[in-house]
Amino acid sequence: QQESQLRKPRLIPELESDSDRVVKLFWNIRDLPYGWDFFMENVADPAHVPVSHHGIMGSRYEDAKYYDMPGLREISTQEGFSFAINPTVEKVAEAIHDFQPPCHLRIVTNYNDGGKLILALYAIPTRPGWCRHIGCQVLVKNEAGKTPEGLGFFALPMPIWLGHVLASVFLHQDLVFLHYQEKILARRQQQDWLKTVYTPNPQDKMVITFRQWFKTRAGGKIPWDSGINDQLPNAELDKKQLFDVWSTHTKDCVVCQKALTNINRAVVISYGAAALCLLIGIVMDARAVAFKMAMTTDAVTISPFKVIPPTGFWLGIAGAIILATIGYSFKRLSRLFYVYEFEHSKND
Repeated sequence: QQESQLRKPRLIPELESDSDRVVKLFWNIRDLPYGWDFFMENVADPAHVPVSHHGIMGSRYEDAKYYDMPGLREISTQEGFSFAINPTVEKVAEAIHDFQPPCHLRIVTNYNDGGKLILALYAIPTRPGWCRHIGCQVLVKNEAGKTPEGLGFFALPMPIWLGHVLASVFLHQDLVFLHYQEKILARRQQQDWLKTVYTPNPQDKMVITFRQWFKTRAGGKIPWDSGINDQLPNAELDKKQLFDVWSTHTKDCVVCQKALTNINRAVVISYGAAALCLLIGIVMDARAVAFKMAMTTDAVTISPFKVIPPTGFWLGIAGAIILATIGYSFKRLSRLFYVYEFEHSKND
């Protein structure tokens, strides 16, 4: 414990500076149903991005390409290791994945125009089969003041709560693979990871290095407290449980709790206003029918169904439909605070 207190925390240097070129986007925290080592392995593997995140970060049919990952510094117990991607896409000058033990992986994309994107990804083990992810994007403007591209649509201006909710769209694409992958490998009871999986490509270099570092430099397993059962939980087959957002984020997020309260309030107001518009439209129509019949000498022969409704009736009906649609949309949005199910077979 004393040794750990002497270690400096893994900070993001750009956020410690006072430069007006640095733009920090929102932080996001999420409990994920797979282990810390599987999280780190995943983010150390850039090859997974266009495949797992098809539709958000490229196409699994067009963007899954061959590249090399040359090492940039020697593996170290305390300082980790880093790898570059070669070649990069045309607009990128340099792309670096830097693992900084025990909890931080920093992904830096340097653009040709001088801008920079930093994905600051943290993860800590919380219990067997679970980890807590904490992350944000940092954008560094170039000399001309141009802000670089961020990660997908997550760099667009949006309220923090919306960024938190939409994070499920991205995180759940990985989740379904990593949750079952961890359980399948554990079932094989093979102690040597390299003998369990097949990793023949240069894209696998950083993943292999991470697993070697974990085995030879960090003990190969999480040192859980003696009072904790270190057995992995069973694979989750219930999609609502697997893709749960409420328990893994919303219930502990003040920003999302407040947003959910406001959205639920908007649902009630929208439905209430829709009912009021409908009532007003009906009253306007009834008054028009009554007035028409009163002004007609032969009222007995006039059917109320033949009286054309007034403009006020149609406005009331239109208002009711619009407000009910708004209320329904808010209701659907509120569900994202509770669960977001994802299926790769439907993402095409």
